[in-house]
Amino acid sequence: MKVIKDMPIFPVIDINFNWENLNKGLVPVYTDKYIYTSSKDIFKEYYFNHLVVDSDYNIYKIIQNKEVSFLRRYIYCKSELFFKKEDEKYSFEEIKNYIIESIRKLNEKNNSEKNNNIIREIMIAKSFEDICYSKKLNYKYY
Repeated sequence: MKVIKDMPIFPVIDINFNWENLNKGLVPVYTDKYIYTSSKDIFKEYYFNHLVVDSDYNIYKIIQNKEVSFLRRYIYCKSELFFKKEDEKYSFEEIKNYIIESIRKLNEKNNSEKNNNIIREIMIAKSFEDICYSKKLNYKYY
């Protein structure tokens, strides 16, 4: 398969994220193009065909992953994600509303203070970066 070099501006938000995975330590914000596994099964379950939105509100589809060189794999990560740019865009308000509604649906199953805190943080976000660097959505804060 030919590797396509469309590249979003990082960080990005995974708009196909399964919010129930938040309790497993997974987060919808990716700060770079690398993931920390080379497992094909994990790639298919958590990344393949997911749509992400970048800070220019462009939509990209995750289409492939490829193992990185030995040195990079040993030091930093296991594989690199590749993207294909889609023809649509989201607005800031659409992203905010999507996250808030996703968390509300999750709260219908399992209401938690953590989820309510996420909703409060997203509601006051004034920029894409506010969402991405929210302590509740970014793995660097877990």
